[in-house]
Formats: sequence, C-alpha cells, structure tokens
Amino acid sequence: MITALSVEGYKSFRKRYDVPLAPLTLLAGANSSGKSSLLQGMLLLKQTLDLFSDPGPLYLGGPLVSFTRPEELTWCMEKKREIAFGVTTVQDDTPVGVETRLKARRTRRGKVPFTVRSCTWRYGEDSVTFSSTRQYVALEKLIDFLGLSSEKTEQSLPLETHRAFIVPAKTSMVGERFQECLYRPIERAIRGIVHVPALRGNPSRTYPLRDFTSSSSLEGPFLDYVASILNAWQRSESKEKAHLFELLQASLEKMGLTWKVSIRQHMADLQILVGRTTQPIHGSGPDLVNIADVGFGISQVLPVLVALLVAEPHQMVVIEQPELHLHPNAQVALAEHIAEIVATRHIQVVLETHSDLFLIALQRAIALGRLPADKVMLHWFERDAKGATKISTTSFHPDGTFTNPRTPVDFDAVAYNVRKTYVEASWRRMG
Repeated sequence: MITALSVEGYKSFRKRYDVPLAPLTLLAGANSSGKSSLLQGMLLLKQTLDLFSDPGPLYLGGPLVSFTRPEELTWCMEKKREIAFGVTTVQDDTPVGVETRLKARRTRRGKVPFTVRSCTWRYGEDSVTFSSTRQYVALEKLIDFLGLSSEKTEQSLPLETHRAFIVPAKTSMVGERFQECLYRPIERAIRGIVHVPALRGNPSRTYPLRDFTSSSSLEGPFLDYVASILNAWQRSESKEKAHLFELLQASLEKMGLTWKVSIRQHMADLQILVGRTTQPIHGSGPDLVNIADVGFGISQVLPVLVALLVAEPHQMVVIEQPELHLHPNAQVALAEHIAEIVATRHIQVVLETHSDLFLIALQRAIALGRLPADKVMLHWFERDAKGATKISTTSFHPDGTFTNPRTPVDFDAVAYNVRKTYVEASWRRMG
C-alpha cells in the first residue's frame, strides 16, 4: 500500500505538500484546484517505469499523462523550473520512501527534457540522499543506513540512474540489498497502480483481445483491458474468478443498471453484451444487447467495478469521478460497494469526486459501522489568489463527521444556497 505522496513545483503545487493516504482516500474541491495534478505525479512515474525501453527520467508523451514541453509541468511563477515527486510504501513492516527532484531544461532534438538532480531515500527513520553531481556513494554510509554488518571490501559503490531514480549499482551485496529493500518495493507499488480516468470515452461495439495475467502486470491504460478481464473471468474454470463475475453482475443489478453482463468473442475481437432491463424477463431468453446500445451509465461504471474486483490486496486503484453519468440511487449504491470493498478486500482506493451525495453515502457507511472510520481520509483542495494549490486534510469520527471542523467542504453550503434562493424566488412568484 502507498501510504503517502509528496509533490512540489508541479503545475499548481507551488510549495511542497506531503499528502498521507488511507485505505480509502477522497480528493475533493473546486475544478482545477490540483486534485488531478496530485495523481498525475504517480501516473507520470508509472508510465515511465512501464516503458520497455529507457525514455530518460520522465516519459512525457505517455498514455496516462501527456505533455509537449517540460514547462507545462512546472509552477509557472518559479524560474528554477524544478519539480519533486515522492512516494512512501511499506516493506516488511518498515516504511520505505523516495523523493526524486528533477530539473526542466530547454529541449533540443535528441535531448532529455528533465534531468534528475537528487534522490532522497527513506528507510524507517533514516534517510540518505544521492546527488547527480556525485558518481559514487561511501559503502560505509550505506551499511549504516541499511543496518547491515559487513566486511568492507570496497570504499564506495558507483551510483546509477534508473529512470527518475538514483540508486547504488548492484555490484556488491550492499547494492543488491538496497535495491531489494527500497527500489523494488517502490517500483512495484507505482507500477501496480490501476487508474480509471474521468474521460472513459464512448463505448465501442468491439474491443481487441489483450493478454491478461494479473492486475499487477497491467501496462498502459486500464480501460484497454476491461473487456479482456471480463472474458477471462467468464471463460475461467476457477471458482474464484467465476465468483468475481457474479459479484460484478450483482453490483450492476443493485445499482439498477442491468441484470446481466456477457462477453462474446469472435477471433481476436470481444463484444460486451448487457441485459436491457434490471431484472430478467422470464420466457424471453437472454435479451442481451451491445453495450454501445444502452445508456452511458453502464459503460462508465463498468471499468470502476472491474478495477475494484481485479485489484489484489493493498494494490492501489485510482478512480476519477466514480459518480460519472450515474443516477443518485446508483451513486449511493456505488459508494456502498466501494466501502465494502475497502473494508473486506483490503484494496486501497484513491478517488476524486465532485458529488456531495457520494461523500454523504460514505459518511453514512462509517456511521453504520460498515466502513471503519480509521480507514478513510479526505483532502480538500483550493487555490489561493496566485493560483497555488492549498490542501486541508481531515479524518473521520466513528459517527461519520469530520475530525477537523475547519475543513472547508462547501458541498452543503452550495446545496443550501441554491435551495434557499429557489424557495425565495418561488414565494415571490406566488405573490
């Protein structure tokens, strides 16, 4: 599980923010306040690590996040053009983390637009920083950092750059230990992120068949794999995968969207078929239609539900606007489903939402005891007069209320003001 993120100098993040993450983390606030920008840092690192060939420190033209110039990534009012991303996870009950600091530079043909300035690694309570200006690190320093006892046969270890990270080379037991204890856990956590974007596109009539083995091996956009995952579940003789398929259909039925999902394969193409109604019509056969021939609700929520079911314990699922195109009843049912998934399957979920109903439904789940209060956290995003992001953080009491009463959540205020002005205007019309 990723327990914290840090970001500095990236887009609207003028100053450094350390953002703790819970099993369920909610990101809310006004449009363009920095919610997606926080997530983009992780996604930039993921698409860079996913690429087979080495693209340099950051791969800017990827399928998850795309930029044309390095200046588009940096805080516009800062001349030094530096950005920093940090990720913290846990390895064998020990917190491990990294913060990489990169500098943008003017690009020329064949030149990498970012260079790694430094990389700070944390292992428990200790930290060590590697700089791009140094080619070696003292072996004794690493031995102390890792808590090892070793015969010192060398004075130093060479440093090497792995994409956005600086690490000691695996030329000795100490270098191998460093990469196994720190670099590999960070790499696995980042590459394991399952991302369901807000722009989920129009449903297609056919989808290409893709190889799928496990959720931790998915490269590129998750949406490309949804049909293939469903096909694998439907065709599998495994009781576990058959159960996942049943859970998916039960969730869609509870949300009032459809009673049935089925995959039809023709050569290397897949069709997603869904029931036209929320309950089977007895005596009329399967009554299935292509997903492109029904409302947007099913096609928009299907990737969300599949991501939550395919993810492994402690793997992160990032969902932008889960409530997209959903009726209020379906929003509440989806919130209850996410609460159950987090509480029982131990999946880590980070979601960005603009729905007050979705938030209240999760607070109700806490108050009813269906979702432990200590598993949920809310970050509220705003921007100051210069456009810089500000974050207010709160956890929850067991009754579902905020522990931080100063969290400036304005959902209720907006709803109240609209209703109030509507009632006043209606009374004036009535004389």
